[in-house]
Amino acid sequence: YYLQAKLKGIADEWKMRVNHYLQQRDTILNSNMSDTAKQQALHTLKHQYFPNTAEQIRIETFEQLKDQGQILPFPN
Repeated sequence: YYLQAKLKGIADEWKMRVNHYLQQRDTILNSNMSDTAKQQALHTLKHQYFPNTAEQIRIETFEQLKDQGQILPFPN
């Protein structure tokens, strides 16, 4: 039971981080900043929320799904 609760906590934390990141990403993308400034801001944001390379690769899939209007693949 402990392991199951621990895994649920990890999944919930990931979901919260992804949702917060995607909200901040949308704010940047919809801002009046130059394209260069947007790219720099997005790079910084991604590294703040997802400091390790594996997570950065994983979040790119979530970005693509969101940009395509698809449902994000979160576990129940």
